[in-house]
Amino acid sequence: MFAYIRSEKSAMHLILLAAVLAWSIRIGSFLLIRIRKTGKDSRFDGMREDFFKFLRFWVLQGVSVFVVLLSSLLAWNAEGRISILSWAGLMLFVAGLLTEATADLEKFKFSSNKANAGKWIDVG
Repeated sequence: MFAYIRSEKSAMHLILLAAVLAWSIRIGSFLLIRIRKTGKDSRFDGMREDFFKFLRFWVLQGVSVFVVLLSSLLAWNAEGRISILSWAGLMLFVAGLLTEATADLEKFKFSSNKANAGKWIDVG
């Protein structure tokens, strides 16, 4: 948000902000729904007891989010003209967001079925 506030606030910068927020809401909502249903996050099993393992997990999460966000940060610092490449990138983003949301939904449905407990998801 800070990078957008410091930008020229052009239409391209606003579209980019909307894309970043859409991705954040998608992943945050999915994780919240999953944790409310299961009551825990199995990624943390065996980590909570070891401070350094827990720290490493969160540092790696932070680094991966920064790497993914880096192109957006650079774009917010650049001139905000919309080009054909911008539209192509937006279409690629929308396709990726829809693919991720569909995959999350299918995995959630699969995991919610008690008959699939411990099974590898190979459908959908």
